Amino acid sequence: MSDLSHHSEADRRAADGGRAKRAWRWFSAATIRSAERYRDMGWWAVGRRTALAAVLIAVSRIDPGFALSPWLLIAGLIWLAMMLRIVALKGFDAAAASRR
Repeated sequence: MSDLSHHSEADRRAADGGRAKRAWRWFSAATIRSAERYRDMGWWAVGRRTALAAVLIAVSRIDPGFALSPWLLIAGLIWLAMMLRIVALKGFDAAAASRR
């Protein structure tokens, strides 16, 4: 724990200005970096990649007996989960930006 316990609440608030300095209270550093990284990716690119992940899952279900079908399903589910996380982070960032 840092040695900031001797500072008053007013001192802490004065030093705690700006969006980036306040964000650490609510989110982990990894989540903040992820949200900032996906800000550069457009909604069209996110939607296209999410659709491709869904297509991969659908292709794996066309012929479940095909040797690659389980691998396509696993890859599609992992990719879709990652893309849904990106959609959630990007949506949260867009909602926060519109509040300003």
